[in-house]
Amino acid sequence: MYNRNNNNIGNFTGTIDQFLNHCSTLNVDEIEKRITEENNENNIIDNFDIINVQQLNEEIEKEILDVLILQQLKAEIDMLIEQGLVELAGKDEFGNDVYKNTDLGNSILNESKKKKNLGKRNNKKDK
Repeated sequence: MYNRNNNNIGNFTGTIDQFLNHCSTLNVDEIEKRITEENNENNIIDNFDIINVQQLNEEIEKEILDVLILQQLKAEIDMLIEQGLVELAGKDEFGNDVYKNTDLGNSILNESKKKKNLGKRNNKKDK
């Protein structure tokens, strides 16, 4: 009349009177305990799914941000190449492009450093 599977869930096969008789012998406390356990399990699963979605969203946001930063960096490097300030020097061990300053880039960098140092000396004199 009552066939159970591995999860202790079963199907009742029989008459209505047999089913009512079966229900009258059930332990109500045990049934309520089982319902509470199942609800707790479902809440844990639901919360786990929410946590996973939040974590996934954070990971996706980070990946998108990384892509945007790389795109911006690539655009900046392309601009520096067009201006003749840097050039491709080769590849690193991971296959990434490696750049170096051109002679023009070095001369502008050196001029900038001189002006910066000169400004520091003038500020010290003023104090």
